[in-house]
Amino acid sequence: MSKKAKKSMSNPLAVATVANSKEGQKAISNTTNAIKTLFIVGGAVWSLRFAWTKYKEWRSEKYANENAGNPNLTAAAIIYNSFSRFEPTGFLSYILPSFDISTNEAALYNIAAQVNNVQSVAEAYSILFDRNLFFDVQDGLNTEELNTFWNIINAPDNNVDTDTFYPIGSKLYAANNNLLINKAVFENGKWKGTNELYGQYGINDLVGEVVAHGKVSNEDEGDPNLVGQNYYIIKECGLFKIWCNDGVVVQSQIRNSPL
Repeated sequence: MSKKAKKSMSNPLAVATVANSKEGQKAISNTTNAIKTLFIVGGAVWSLRFAWTKYKEWRSEKYANENAGNPNLTAAAIIYNSFSRFEPTGFLSYILPSFDISTNEAALYNIAAQVNNVQSVAEAYSILFDRNLFFDVQDGLNTEELNTFWNIINAPDNNVDTDTFYPIGSKLYAANNNLLINKAVFENGKWKGTNELYGQYGINDLVGEVVAHGKVSNEDEGDPNLVGQNYYIIKECGLFKIWCNDGVVVQSQIRNSPL
């Protein structure tokens, strides 16, 4: 046998496996780390999504409990229930879209005639059902039906909001210039106004967030011309939700959106 042949056959371990080489071990280690990172990132994303979903469920339940009987919530619920749709749940919600099956147009037209403030209803719809009212109505109605629906809502008799309570959590804005708002205090289980200034605002200025509401009665002190109007206890806080003030406004002084 030649020396060359012996040389080629004298080292059977020369053909080492990839797994036993330093390069192979490094490649396996990198792959393992990549998989670990993928699982960690995926787990973090899933946890955040789960936490956000639970937060929205909690917010929806809290909002519904605090504003039970509010006309805006009632209208939002009727509009939502007017659509029969396929809505996948669980894992299927990640891969399958929801879609409308049928729409109860009569119910939509009926509630449209009772809506005084469509923005408030849309806000309630979003919080309660985590959906967009305008998109849902657009998807559930054809062009003619959609035109009828919005014409009913925008009719003059349905476009003046004088009685609807803005829900707790709504942001309110000054409806006129030089609006002076007094502070409110909660005493003996009841809200009452004070003579201390809460703030001075110009038209469209944000005045605060609704934390309570009611109607001015004959038992309340103050201007007798305000009896029967809705009143709102509003809160405004500084940075990090500290140094908060409570104020009181009535329906004629504010709006729930800038002009």
